[in-house]
Parts: sequence; structure tokens; C-alpha cells
Amino acid sequence: MQQTWSNLIFIHQEVDPKSLMKIIPEPLELDLYDGKAYISFVPFKMKDIKIFNIPLIPYFSSILEFNLRTYINFKGQKAVYFFSLDANKSLHIELARLFFKLNYLKADINYLPSKSIECIRYDTRDCEVKFNAKFTVDHKVEDQSNLSKWLTERYSYLESENGKVFQGKLEHSPWKLKKVNLESIEENYLEKYKIQAISEKYLCHFAKELKVNVKSFIKV
Repeated sequence: MQQTWSNLIFIHQEVDPKSLMKIIPEPLELDLYDGKAYISFVPFKMKDIKIFNIPLIPYFSSILEFNLRTYINFKGQKAVYFFSLDANKSLHIELARLFFKLNYLKADINYLPSKSIECIRYDTRDCEVKFNAKFTVDHKVEDQSNLSKWLTERYSYLESENGKVFQGKLEHSPWKLKKVNLESIEENYLEKYKIQAISEKYLCHFAKELKVNVKSFIKV
């Protein structure tokens, strides 16, 4: 599947590794940076979607997505693990579940690039999962720290189902990231997934656009 990711924001936060270990399925292992664990909130627009090189009709060729992820290791392979994958169109959710074993959920997403993101997911009538942030983006592409590269240069994601591990590989050029100035953030996703934050400081990046090839999901 070919697609373009545009106006993507990484909002990284240090969290308690023990709280992550409790909810990451075996046999996946948590990946740490200098003994520290991180999660990332990642909103973006996915567009120019092609399946088997066939473009989708305009309405279905783009979606808004918001995900919550962490960083894992399996047999030496460093990858991403998704706690939450939210999108605003039902067809794409069903396709992702069918072809990529990803548990997408329907959410209301309002995204103003370089300004704000709001995501609301109704898990039940009385339970809302919310994320709201306001920010500004610098114009200049910045040099990346070792931590920034560790968090963003990941070219696969892993899922575990009944002890079996499945991998999806991504092909794309290296990120060209700009600094994000986070003005405010309110969320209850961490509470929902019982993840304990260690720091209220955030490391944030913005990428204008990136072409991505998503390979077939395989058992590893």
C-alpha cells in the first residue's frame, strides 16, 4: 500500500517503564533509551492512498489519524507498538483491520496543521477518550539529537496475537523534522491505558510530508 503522510506531529513523553511492561503483550519486549521508556502521540493526515497501485476515489484517498505508540524490541528488531489507532473514516478502519491486523477505532478528529489537534473517541456512551493540544511550528528543519532519531527512525511495527508475532514494514526516506512549540495539552489516553507519566515535559517534532510504502503484514 502506498500513501503520503502529511502534517505529522510527534509528541513524545517519558513514562514509567513498569506501567508499559504490564500492558505490552508477550513475547514483545520494551525498548529503552538510556534506561528510559517513552510513548508518543502522533496525529497526521494520510493521503494519496493506493492499494495494489490503484488509487482510491477522492473521498476515500485520505483520512485523519491519531495514534498512541511506544517502542519495542523483538529478537533484535526495533519497532513500534500501537496502544491506540484512531481514524475518522469507517472504511479505512475496516481495511486496516482486515489487511494489517491493526485495531483501528472510529474517532472524531479535528486537525488544523501547525495550530491544533483534537481527537475524541467514544468507547462507550459514558466513556470519552480525549486528546487536545495547541502548538506552533518552526520553519527551519533542525538537526536531530540521538534521542530524536531513536524515537522517529523506526521502520516497522509489531503486533502479538496469541503468542504469535506479526510485523509490518515501512519504506520511506529519513524524516526532515522541524521543532514544535507546544502551547497546551490535555488528554486522558494515558489514564485509559493505565500508563504512568514520569515527566510533564514533551519532545515534539513536525514533518510536512513523507511518501510511505507499507509492506504486507507477515508472521515473524
